[in-house]
Amino acid sequence: NGMTVDEYLFFNYGEDVSIESLKKVTEIQIFANAYLQDCNEKIEVSEEDIEAYYKANKKDIDTVDFRYYSSFYGEAAEGEEALSQEEAEAQANALAKVHTGEEFNALAKEYTKDEEQKKLFDEGDATLFAGAGYTSTGIDEVSEWLFDEARSTGETMVYHDEEYQSYL
Repeated sequence: NGMTVDEYLFFNYGEDVSIESLKKVTEIQIFANAYLQDCNEKIEVSEEDIEAYYKANKKDIDTVDFRYYSSFYGEAAEGEEALSQEEAEAQANALAKVHTGEEFNALAKEYTKDEEQKKLFDEGDATLFAGAGYTSTGIDEVSEWLFDEARSTGETMVYHDEEYQSYL
């Protein structure tokens, strides 16, 4: 192809790589790959081992998809109207009664006062948290509820966070 060995090495590996150093690295890589393959062939993992590991580490392995919206009450951000605790709770309860993601997003968008945030609802699924791990919520009670084996798709909960004056 009209390229010298030195040019090929330069363009593919950089200026400090010689044919000798590439040979050494390639030999090491070949031995490492052979060792890895040998190790993998010697490792035996039974279905029981996999099941036991999974049961012991479910919180680190499992993920859930959930919808989430915070209705804050108390002090309002600059330029916004403050909700009363009763209004925030009513919003959360109304959201808990909807049955589809589209309905949830539409109602959450309706509750959102900030025009910039409303744009997020138009651009995608702003309330969906997909593939969330156990610690994703940062709230133990919510995580325990989400990851409870008794949960099924479509169930809802309303969580009152007194510290942040909100309902989720």
